[in-house]
Amino acid sequence: MGRILEVRSSNETFKGKPNLEPHIEKFDCEEPVVVEVYNDRNAIERFMVEFSTYRKNSEFDDNTQTCTTKIYYRKTDEIEVLIKLLSFGPTLKVLGPERFLKLFKYRIKKQYEMIKG
Repeated sequence: MGRILEVRSSNETFKGKPNLEPHIEKFDCEEPVVVEVYNDRNAIERFMVEFSTYRKNSEFDDNTQTCTTKIYYRKTDEIEVLIKLLSFGPTLKVLGPERFLKLFKYRIKKQYEMIKG
């Protein structure tokens, strides 16, 4: 709803079931963010709830008790995704892509410098 800029009446009608998938996919980022979530402090469950509105693929590793997830997001949501991931602190590790990893590290460094003074 936040992205709606204008609403107008139309005389056109559409019969049948619309296929919105091609239109939704064109807004996805070029590469998904790949993260590894550790099973500490209920982090995996919290992560799944926090990112429930995003398209993602997840695999749970029974041996390491970690969940590796690819998060697909709209380019316009990149900063929101970044901030949400930062909120998980040490219970999460960003694996890629390299461009997003650099942005993630930059934000951590920036926050550290603000705290340090």
